[in-house]
Amino acid sequence: MTIEKIDPQPTELVVADSHSISTLAPTAMEFEASLAEASAKARVMKKVISENNLAVKIGGGEHIKVEGWITLATAYGCTAQIVWSRKIEGYIQAYEAKAEVLKQTPNGVVVIGSAEAECGTRGDGRWENDSPEYAVRSMAQTRAISKAIAGVLRWVVVLAGYHGTPYDEMSGVKKADPNSKYYCKEHDMEWFKKGQMPGHAHP
Repeated sequence: MTIEKIDPQPTELVVADSHSISTLAPTAMEFEASLAEASAKARVMKKVISENNLAVKIGGGEHIKVEGWITLATAYGCTAQIVWSRKIEGYIQAYEAKAEVLKQTPNGVVVIGSAEAECGTRGDGRWENDSPEYAVRSMAQTRAISKAIAGVLRWVVVLAGYHGTPYDEMSGVKKADPNSKYYCKEHDMEWFKKGQMPGHAHP
């Protein structure tokens, strides 16, 4: 199996005229067909996510867990892999990781996306001090995979009605408590009051 890496920052920028650009882009009919296919896959994806509890509601939107992103990747003939993960110096237990999205093509496997993520750095909630080191490293990898796939297929989950930010990147965000007296049922978030605010409010 050969893997070809696509450089996202080419060393030489070629300026094409409008005619060249139009011939490289899909036609209106091709674009419409791709949107129709994406919408159909989004409907299937929504069913899978709902039946398997692969999304978490935070604030006014639902964020997909890593298992959901991996499932979506398979629908487009893609997989994700960790390239590296390493400890970040200067923290009690922090790690960073890089993931790539791979796609099988007639010419072999190509890298179509990548992302880096970290876990355990300052302000990362329980991951900063209260989690085992192996779990912190695993979460850095999980976030990298979710982020890499989202970079390629975020537009599909938006078509399905989900928020484009992966759930694992939202792990430091406090989820609303339905039993709180400040809970807003309409927007699934809590009212807050701080500083010079005359009363409670939420975004």
